[in-house]
Amino acid sequence: LILLAGGFEDESANQDLVVVNRVDIDVKKERVIRTFSVKVDKDYLLGLKENPENSFALMDKDIIIVNKKEGYIESQTIKIKGEVVFPQTVILEFKNTNFGQLLNYVGGLTKYANLEASYLKRDEKIVTLDFTKLNKSNTFENGDEIFIASNKGIVTTLGAIQNESNFIWFKGLRAKKYIKNSGGKINKESSNSYIKYPNGKVSKINFFKNPKVLPNSIIFINRKVNKDKKEGAFLEGFNTTFGLIASTITTILLAS
Repeated sequence: LILLAGGFEDESANQDLVVVNRVDIDVKKERVIRTFSVKVDKDYLLGLKENPENSFALMDKDIIIVNKKEGYIESQTIKIKGEVVFPQTVILEFKNTNFGQLLNYVGGLTKYANLEASYLKRDEKIVTLDFTKLNKSNTFENGDEIFIASNKGIVTTLGAIQNESNFIWFKGLRAKKYIKNSGGKINKESSNSYIKYPNGKVSKINFFKNPKVLPNSIIFINRKVNKDKKEGAFLEGFNTTFGLIASTITTILLAS
């Protein structure tokens, strides 16, 4: 049956032992399947002998399971881009590889690297992760992409601000300074403000909070919802309704 199925998968299959599951109903023991471990005669499979050492005969409805080798996993790869010495796709040597070990594979960080602004991409989604706080227990998954950010990034201001701008990031400048350098908020239009970091994390900007800025951050100043139009529409509707009521009352009085 193994030969009819095309043989074993060379790399992953346990070629020494297979498991046979056979229907064997025992009402008292509440058993429905009996399991047999069958040793494989590889010389017989290779045609080196006419008969196998273990002539285990199969029966109708038997299910044969070929397990993988103990501890076997497919090769795992992680892409590392950005400010590292040798950006590349790393093929992991060990199953549990932490961030420090990954950096050794790529020759370490360049002098322009900024770990706070770096991010992880998994299944095409940015995962919020602080690379400055990773330890040996933090490992990555097959297919992950790590982007090590640069100190040469820009900072963007958008929204209800006098002059939407792009600035070269400068270490030490905080969010309110970038807003001021953009001409400040538009007083009658601006609402809540916040900063979005490259790793997806968001922090509020208000009277008490003036968060630090990382390369490639975006500062948003929301616009207020224009209530005048809604209030005007309400008054207009009220006047129309009131006019209809007054007209109806007048008609009733005239009829009376």
